[in-house]
Amino acid sequence: MQPTNNTPKTKKSIYKNPLFIIFIGLPIGITSLLFFAVIMAVILGYEGEKDQQTIQEPTQTTQPSIDQKIPYEVVETWDLPEGKGNVIVIDPKYDDQVELQKLGKQLDEENKDNTFAYVSVFTNLSAASYRKIAFCTPGLDKDIAVYGKYFAALYTKGNGGASYTVFQDRLNCSGEAENIIIKY
Repeated sequence: MQPTNNTPKTKKSIYKNPLFIIFIGLPIGITSLLFFAVIMAVILGYEGEKDQQTIQEPTQTTQPSIDQKIPYEVVETWDLPEGKGNVIVIDPKYDDQVELQKLGKQLDEENKDNTFAYVSVFTNLSAASYRKIAFCTPGLDKDIAVYGKYFAALYTKGNGGASYTVFQDRLNCSGEAENIIIKY
């Protein structure tokens, strides 16, 4: 008869295993530290821009004729199922009701082959770049008004058709002017 070892085995913690620390713990820790550093850089970088009061405007300077397209700069793009999304910036000289409505027709024509589309129109590059931060960071409510001042229009297209909204009252926030909504 062989002797049996009835002593209970103690479980080793996986977290004390050197291989776990090297291959799992360190990469997760370093990734977390880098993520935190990037978030802080974005937040602090924005504060620096705000203090300097620098306004970056698009460099397009041609005045459109009746048939000429309104120039714009695409600052962000993403894919949608059967379509695309964009954030664009136009020169402030096109920031009037007639030119913005002309841009709406232009965007509708450019998106005719897309089932879905979403285009945010800004008149200031810094505000357009600040779009994600303004809505995704808690505690920045006071800055949304600054961001919204340059949010000129929104084009959306889906199964229900396309629409284009020109935000009329964003500069004085009096609530007196109604937005212009155009259905295509």
